[in-house]
Amino acid sequence: MANITVDELIKEYVVYRAENDYKTKLTISEFMNFLEYFKKEMKVEDTLDDGLEMFTRFFAREDKHRYNYSPYFDKVNNEKAKSNELAMILEFSEEDNDYVLRTGNYLYSSYGASSWHVYWNIEKARRIMGEYLINEPKRTLDDNGPYDTEGLEIGKYVSAKIVEDIWNELVDYYVENRQWPNACRDINKYLLEMDLAPIICIDSFRDRLLELYSVFSRRIAILYNQDKDLFISYSGSLVGEQNYKLLINGFERLVGCAYGEYKKHLEVDIKNLTITKSYEDGASYWDSSAPVRTINNKINSDRIIKLSSDLDNILKKKQKENKGNIKVKKLVNKK
Repeated sequence: MANITVDELIKEYVVYRAENDYKTKLTISEFMNFLEYFKKEMKVEDTLDDGLEMFTRFFAREDKHRYNYSPYFDKVNNEKAKSNELAMILEFSEEDNDYVLRTGNYLYSSYGASSWHVYWNIEKARRIMGEYLINEPKRTLDDNGPYDTEGLEIGKYVSAKIVEDIWNELVDYYVENRQWPNACRDINKYLLEMDLAPIICIDSFRDRLLELYSVFSRRIAILYNQDKDLFISYSGSLVGEQNYKLLINGFERLVGCAYGEYKKHLEVDIKNLTITKSYEDGASYWDSSAPVRTINNKINSDRIIKLSSDLDNILKKKQKENKGNIKVKKLVNKK
């Protein structure tokens, strides 16, 4: 059985980290520490003692191998990216005071060796990676993290569109079950201006959708503060999947009404200000020949901006009502 090469190890390690929700960048020093640990259990071919030289060589080889299409971008040596769909980026980080390998938005599981026929023991290699990373914390999102007004504005628009999609799916479900009047689909009239659900003896989902809008707006703003090229995706992009899981944490069931397995595929590209939904447009899940329908929306379209403004107004109204209720309770308690 052949030995793993260092180029193969770089790709497989980056994919393994992203698949298992570890941070999406690592310094060259960190990789060299991992390499020394790995070499204690498996032999690695073609290594160099100089980490930067080894990574520069890796990017040059990949660029040459892929000819006119390279998803790898070596910013250190000013190599121009031949594609906007980047999988890995080498650059210098002022924050880390080191050269870093950063995961791009278009890194997929297929870039790792696990999806190809290899002549070295991939199961053992991945076991070693898991053992090395066992004490490294997984990537998390601090809901109190910093963000700016631009990020919050973008977050509100994306969240408004998500709320609208969930609303439409919920209404469709109840209409199909003859529990909701088909004519009452307007989100402004039957969710924001009035809450129709409890009137027709259905549990209200208004407060939960408003909470989702508020929380998601802030979370997207925080993620945007961390990465101006923010990408959120239900599946495919490994960074996008990480961001998706961080975004919907605690709201999985509600979000699952609209997106997820056997539902619509969600993809949010902040750089291009688009939110994309795609799904099989067939008679049923079993319709294997069903065409895939894709719908693209601009995040900052007039309709989404208007819905975001309406949601903000409802939240402000609720906050005033809650403050009023607190004052009344205090007065009652004094008496």
